[in-house]
Amino acid sequence: MQEAAPHAGAIAMPVFGPNEALAGAPASYPLEAVAAARPDLAEAAATLTRRLSGEIPEHPCTAAA
Repeated sequence: MQEAAPHAGAIAMPVFGPNEALAGAPASYPLEAVAAARPDLAEAAATLTRRLSGEIPEHPCTAAA
């Protein structure tokens, strides 16, 4: 088994298509860039979801009560 790179990090921002179908999610960055990249990746994922006519499903923890 190959060792993980000590300075590598990963973040996933799901992209959804019609009927909440998962269309993609992978992204990896240097560890120090993961936190800084999160807002830009979230916006990019939301934009791609809208362009694919998808809707981001409500997460149970963020759904309106």
